[in-house]
Amino acid sequence: MTMDTGRMLALTGMLTMGLHLSAEEAKPAAKSMFGRFIGVCQASADPKRPELWKNISFVRNDLSWGRVQPKGRESWDQEYLDKWGKTILRNREMGVETLPMLGYMAPWAARKRAWSFTIGTTRYEVSPAQGTEKRKAIATNLKTGEKKEVTFSPGILPPEDVKDWENFIERVVTFLSQPPYNVTFLQPWNEAYDQFTGFWVGGLDEYMETIHLPAARIIRKHGGKVVYGGWPCCGNAADYLALLDKHKAWDTLDVLDVHYLPLSTWQLLYDRTRMKNRIFGLWQTEVGFTKSTGWVPNTYPRFFHWALRHGWQPDRYRIFQFAYWSPDDPKAYGYHACLMASNKLNYHGKALVTLGKLLDSQTIQPYTAWKTRPVLRSEISRNQSSVEGFDTGSRLVLAVHLVKENDAAIFTDWNLTMDTLHLDWPTTTLDVRLPEVKPQDVTAAQRVGIYGSRLPLRIKPEGKGIRLTVPVCDGNPEEEHDNRAALASTFYVVVEHHSD
Repeated sequence: MTMDTGRMLALTGMLTMGLHLSAEEAKPAAKSMFGRFIGVCQASADPKRPELWKNISFVRNDLSWGRVQPKGRESWDQEYLDKWGKTILRNREMGVETLPMLGYMAPWAARKRAWSFTIGTTRYEVSPAQGTEKRKAIATNLKTGEKKEVTFSPGILPPEDVKDWENFIERVVTFLSQPPYNVTFLQPWNEAYDQFTGFWVGGLDEYMETIHLPAARIIRKHGGKVVYGGWPCCGNAADYLALLDKHKAWDTLDVLDVHYLPLSTWQLLYDRTRMKNRIFGLWQTEVGFTKSTGWVPNTYPRFFHWALRHGWQPDRYRIFQFAYWSPDDPKAYGYHACLMASNKLNYHGKALVTLGKLLDSQTIQPYTAWKTRPVLRSEISRNQSSVEGFDTGSRLVLAVHLVKENDAAIFTDWNLTMDTLHLDWPTTTLDVRLPEVKPQDVTAAQRVGIYGSRLPLRIKPEGKGIRLTVPVCDGNPEEEHDNRAALASTFYVVVEHHSD
């Protein structure tokens, strides 16, 4: 996201102040394992939306250096920090923790001296400045010699004096880490990259030396945990790892964080860091800023299922939907890309509520004792048809994703026959076998749509298990429309059972 649009969303949804109970008095409802996996950006926990917030355990918001020190080194706005503290406690009342993103450059602290840096084949020579105005620079193409003038906002420049940045971090971390706030995770900066993302200018070496490393040392000194500042999707994971190696930054990090990258990136980071001396968290503190109707149902179960199969621990894996709210106006930034559209749930929010109800359990395990025809497997790519199985103790949930091969909504059985099925045809069915589920233990079986529609399924005994014939086509018009518009048609097969 660009800084200007990010700030707009922050202003609309971020700091709804209010405090009803102290942290000691608050008794938040216990989150399900799935709820502990989900975060959201640019919000404050809303007691008017319990059906949504019971499935969210973290909020990520921007804590502005320019607001903490608006006028210079000796100018501290403690009232701003106090409001932040109240919001942290208010979030915690609903079982929601807060991840402060610490940035960006306070305009008065931005680099004023002349300096130069090279990005790719372009050399930038930045002119000196006297105040907080935008910085002019001459960009020279080193191959052609062509020159042009560009400008940079002071909010994305390196500091003139690193000590100013360190003083800001020290003040904020000292405040947030003490009782009653007890903030554990902090994230210095956001989406720095060699190419311009709208958040940083000057190259990644400069970023590591003047921003990340100084901030991380202070956060760790106070007992906090450092979340890397959001490696952006324009960069590849191999370069990310190389940067951390180059600056010997592994001991300054607790969570490797990426933005808008597929599940394959988590797999790569997991594989490449297993030989380190400790386990790192893998988060995405921004995902899903898209109008794709199938984003949540096609993606969230895959990420969560992967996390359960890769050493699930509290706080080890987490994804944050960007963002919580946007106006329900086609001209608005973020229209239909957030959980909320004005005062109603957007399709992302409705799909999250459905998943949260199905996976409402303190103990969830991957479930693999299922077979389908056409043959499906668990796949991490959202471009492949897949089934992810979950066992909540009293409920089995199969998340089924059938990817369309063309605009006629044709599914191909790639794993066995190469035959096709029409996903919009009313008589098309998926055959599901659960050979380890005793018929006498089943109390109900249902097909559940992405927004919660329910269709009872006939339970057919087969051997020692059961067999279900599941209609593929949605009976609910809204679910049918949004699944038809998505990459994959998603639905859930749910079996309620008891054990001897």
